[in-house]
Amino acid sequence: MYNSRGGYLPLKEFYSKANYAFTLAEVLITLGIIGVVAAITVPSLVSNYQDKLNDTKYKKARNILINGYKLMLARHEVFDVSQLPFVAKLNSEENDAIGLISSEHSEVFKILKDNAGGSYSSTLPTNYVKSESDEELPFNWNNVPYIFSVSDGMLFGIEKSDTLNNFYVYADTNGTANPNKLKKDLYKFSVSGNAEVLDVSDDLTQPPCTVENFQNCMTSEACIALINLSRNENGCLLFEWRGACRHPTSMRLEEYCR
Repeated sequence: MYNSRGGYLPLKEFYSKANYAFTLAEVLITLGIIGVVAAITVPSLVSNYQDKLNDTKYKKARNILINGYKLMLARHEVFDVSQLPFVAKLNSEENDAIGLISSEHSEVFKILKDNAGGSYSSTLPTNYVKSESDEELPFNWNNVPYIFSVSDGMLFGIEKSDTLNNFYVYADTNGTANPNKLKKDLYKFSVSGNAEVLDVSDDLTQPPCTVENFQNCMTSEACIALINLSRNENGCLLFEWRGACRHPTSMRLEEYCR
């Protein structure tokens, strides 16, 4: 070992100047601090990652529906989903109703399995809860007339609405896997017009957003879904979204007429 003058240090002096390692206590304290920091930050990181993953799946499910129904409109050469043949069958008790719905959907969606050949509800989630609590939702796949899954495991269910102007689609973006929570992997969409897909998931936790109960439209998308379905006898839209779903004022009413 060289000294500052370029010569060799005596062996005794070399060992007296040697650097010492951390003590066991110092190592344990450091590991403890790292453990506390990890315990605080890791759950948050995992939660943020899961939220982003759920959001990605949500957007993918929505795009699947938009692209599928736009293609269905093109195949039938119509411009409004109310003109699709299967929509009338949603309100029908005819024996061939599910078969026709399945046939039309199989043409535009990459269906892995559906219930056209009989129910397979025993393989589906049996209950869902609200995202902010463990309160169970009233939703049950047994009440959905037509159900299908796609190749990536997502589940979709088609249900009639009170009118033929739109229909509803339930989506479980995780399929049969957890968490089975509203707005985490379970969503409800309203499909109307030129395959406009709007999120009305809040319908599953409160009275539905309808013309008679428009105050229940708690989001802009739910209100827009209602707007798409409602006009008065003069062709004027009955509602607008301005922080809440409400009737347009008389000064703005002309903006909402055809």
